[in-house]
Amino acid sequence: LLRFDSGHPEGAGYASLVLANLSAAPQTVDASSLLARTGGLLTAFQDVTPDAAPLAFAPGVAATLAPGEVRILSAQRAAAPK
Repeated sequence: LLRFDSGHPEGAGYASLVLANLSAAPQTVDASSLLARTGGLLTAFQDVTPDAAPLAFAPGVAATLAPGEVRILSAQRAAAPK
């Protein structure tokens, strides 16, 4: 679930990404395919899940979620190219 703080990604100051494994088996998440959907408008996502060690979430890194695990990630708008 990807949510921006405004109605459109172009006007967003930040975004939240919630990853949830609702299955009974571990699930691997391809960070590259999810990050591509943000359109390059955001900085790197940081794991802000309470009471959990940070999850590495970057292009080329596969993240595995345990059964029932939920992760909350946050990113800010990237600076405009000069």
